[in-house]
Amino acid sequence: MSSSNKAFIQFIRGLADLLEAGVPVKKALESIRDSAGRTKCGKLADSVLHFVLEGYALSSAIQLNQAVSVRETDVSVMAAAEKTGDIVPALRFLISGEERREEAVSHLVEVSLYPALVLCVAGIGTLFLLRQYRQFSFAEMPAGALEGCIRAGLFLLSYLLVFCTVYYRVFSEDEVRLFFYETDFLLSSGICITDALHIISGFNNRKTALLAERMLPDIMSGVSFADVFRKAFPASDGSETQLFLDLASTDGNLAGACSLIWKRMKKKADEKKQLALRLAEPILLTGTGICLLMLLESAVLPFLTQFGGVL
Repeated sequence: MSSSNKAFIQFIRGLADLLEAGVPVKKALESIRDSAGRTKCGKLADSVLHFVLEGYALSSAIQLNQAVSVRETDVSVMAAAEKTGDIVPALRFLISGEERREEAVSHLVEVSLYPALVLCVAGIGTLFLLRQYRQFSFAEMPAGALEGCIRAGLFLLSYLLVFCTVYYRVFSEDEVRLFFYETDFLLSSGICITDALHIISGFNNRKTALLAERMLPDIMSGVSFADVFRKAFPASDGSETQLFLDLASTDGNLAGACSLIWKRMKKKADEKKQLALRLAEPILLTGTGICLLMLLESAVLPFLTQFGGVL
């Protein structure tokens, strides 16, 4: 985790504790600023306090702070929570999400150390062979050795690019899951579905806000949330999510349905992430093995089999 992320988590954790204890926002920010001193967390608290004193909402002040960068999704969750009058649950939600991301990053770094070490040793050894080929009685570099090394390098870069892309998608926040979390949070706080969609469309990242904006006209026309969602996501017809929403149209408990949908989406996402973390090491070792085989075949074996061109 970067120092900016650590400072942000330290800040919102302290803010959540103080607000939960009944400390006013301005006093909480002053306490964090004074206790954190000249650290990034202290500078963040001081910058946020500056904007709050100018009349900005807490979420807007955090977004405008000049100490650390804050993700748009984090600001949107806090902005939506402010409309309910209780931002603490949203802060706890952000803290738990950051902690899970930190654990995932730490695990990926740990499992990548051994393949990275093996590749570094293999690369240095191969480079030594190619630079010192005359010491092995070769008048010139074995044919295809350099091209083989380039192919191995390109394969490794492509493999890592695909790996990083897949894992980024697995661990990125899904806009539909975030939409149901915020809808559940707002509805459970007594806000009607129309106002909830207005809030989500006004205080969210582009994709989540667009989803709420697409639903608003039909909701305001009296169409049920289940039918609006079916229209927005035709592929969801017959799915578990659509079933829960259809049942909510009957019993009127849309907040409960959104809560259940979000929890089940979160459970499936967590299971997918855990599987990805378990497979990370064998996947990296497989790519490392293929790259080593390519280096062995193209650059190492000629030195072992041709004996300086005698054979």
